[in-house]
Amino acid sequence: YLDWESDEVSVTVQNRKNYELFYRKVGVFKMTGTWCTYCPAMTSSLKKVEEKIPGRMVKMAFHSSSSSDTDPFHLSQTSTIMSRFGASGFPTCIYDLKVMSIDRNVSVIKQTLQDQIRKYPATCGIKVNTSYNTSIGEITVNAALKSSQGGEYDLVYVLVTDGLTASGGNESSYDYTVRAISNNYLSMSTDGRFTVNANEEHTAATFTISNAKNLNPATSRVVVYALRKVDDAYMVDNITECSINGSIDYLYND
Repeated sequence: YLDWESDEVSVTVQNRKNYELFYRKVGVFKMTGTWCTYCPAMTSSLKKVEEKIPGRMVKMAFHSSSSSDTDPFHLSQTSTIMSRFGASGFPTCIYDLKVMSIDRNVSVIKQTLQDQIRKYPATCGIKVNTSYNTSIGEITVNAALKSSQGGEYDLVYVLVTDGLTASGGNESSYDYTVRAISNNYLSMSTDGRFTVNANEEHTAATFTISNAKNLNPATSRVVVYALRKVDDAYMVDNITECSINGSIDYLYND
């Protein structure tokens, strides 16, 4: 342009389909409470983002309060997660255990999801089947992981429920509320972690979720996510959700 010539630029092109074998979903850990004044806005924003880019996130609502009277869905794990990431306010979202944000702007949340998918393609897929024993209140979860590049992983199991109500709450109902979660939710367990070779499948030991009596299978589901170490920290490599008494197979990119 106007006799100006740039320096030589070298561009390397790589077909992402060669390594983005598995369909990637982002794990959204929402720190919230029924008492929280600002949390309904975050709930609404996440819903709008899901409408814009459907099927790209799995949401888990971690409730916190000073007592069960204030929030009947209180979890001790909520404060542990917030402390790990230095979160101090509600609502706070932590994406893939990698990025923390209090932003409720729809465009910002959408960009955060897209950034996670672009920067950290899934190296694994997860398949799950569940069965619910109503008489003893136990959910049996069988999961397997297949890796495209091989490596060390651990699987985390979460029970979430939709349509919960709370007296005095700021929302008419509460969805994707975490009711139970395995102990390795932030880091790989010593006895649960496993190594799988590239293009091979690892079948995990059967996991049991107890204390699930009077559960409504129609409004509950099991979430399973895979932890992997990236940049010397554990993050969610991929995540999926399965209905009660149902199954979900590996999800691949077209």
